[in-house]
Amino acid sequence: MNLGFIISSLIWCSFDYVLNRYFIIHFTLALVIGLFIVIHLLVLHSFTSFNPFSSSSIITSFLPILYKDFFVLFFLFSFISILLFFEPDLLGNCVNQSFANPLVTPVHIVPEWYFLILYAILRSFPNKIVGILMTILMFLLL
Repeated sequence: MNLGFIISSLIWCSFDYVLNRYFIIHFTLALVIGLFIVIHLLVLHSFTSFNPFSSSSIITSFLPILYKDFFVLFFLFSFISILLFFEPDLLGNCVNQSFANPLVTPVHIVPEWYFLILYAILRSFPNKIVGILMTILMFLLL
């Protein structure tokens, strides 16, 4: 195997274990970022923090700032929890509630402008083979 095949296999997840590894990285990366945020807040507030809005430029008190941070986080998590548990579909799309039909393309999905003519030809014929033949015929006539 050459290096290009290995890299493309890792990116496109052609091996079975790669998808599991990507999921583990995705899951643990969020935890590591959250841990770094907590460590950053503790280090920032335990040493010194500068306040440009007060006459004294150095804040040396640790607990009031930490309480204020936890107060904001509490209301943020409360708001997100209320949305998540009581109104989960409030910010969603109503199309997500309908059952998927793999044989029918939704009307609101439109390809890029350079594929529009091919898309119109394929949708104008109910038989897929005829649509593909008409697309090939269009390329031959151009």
